[in-house]
Amino acid sequence: FFTIFKGKTRRSIPPGYVQARHNGVYSTFSQKHWMTVDCLKQLVTETLEPHLLVEYGKLQKSGLISSMKAMHFILLMDVYKTHIAADFVSWFHERYHGVSFPYGHLIFVPANMTNIYQPADLTLQKKIKCFLKDKGAWFISDQILSGKQISSQLSFLKPKLLSWLQDLVKELRSSDGAELIRKGWREARLERAFDTDFQEEAMRNWDNLFEHPEPVDSDDEREVNRHQQEINSLIDSHGW
Repeated sequence: FFTIFKGKTRRSIPPGYVQARHNGVYSTFSQKHWMTVDCLKQLVTETLEPHLLVEYGKLQKSGLISSMKAMHFILLMDVYKTHIAADFVSWFHERYHGVSFPYGHLIFVPANMTNIYQPADLTLQKKIKCFLKDKGAWFISDQILSGKQISSQLSFLKPKLLSWLQDLVKELRSSDGAELIRKGWREARLERAFDTDFQEEAMRNWDNLFEHPEPVDSDDEREVNRHQQEINSLIDSHGW
């Protein structure tokens, strides 16, 4: 997990964040506790890069690949404004081009379709919300039954959140949790992208498969169009 706390300095992150990081819960801060481009870069470099290097070492040791350029990975995200920001997209392609790290492909779930194509939305989100609600409910009940006054100060509640998230990571790393994650990918059917027969069928029926209805003039549609214009500009200027 990657948690963002509201604040201007690292002091806004609750105590225990170092231990939490060892247990799979990373923490950072932003002025409004929303995801910023800097936070997103931190998320990628601190959580994704170590995994990529470990996997590269395994493949190299087994003799399957000999260089970074031979290893590719996909980062799948929705079209949240920070995710599609030109600053992040250009940084991503400049960093992951097969030299110091494997070659990266940035793929976006179409606007308003995360409930179909984003694995976390299909299975994990409900689990996460229910887990944290249960933790909060049990905590409040315990405080009341023991006659203690419930504190609503963030300095008291933030460490609780870090603790609960670490418990959640343990549960998701269990066999049941792993199966829940796999289920999300199966329901999204994203593995079809790696199936040769599906790719050939898609090429034969391109017009039918990707025929778009009349464009809808919505904020999401405008955001996607703006993003595509930024990508085209980057391609023209960098030769990608």
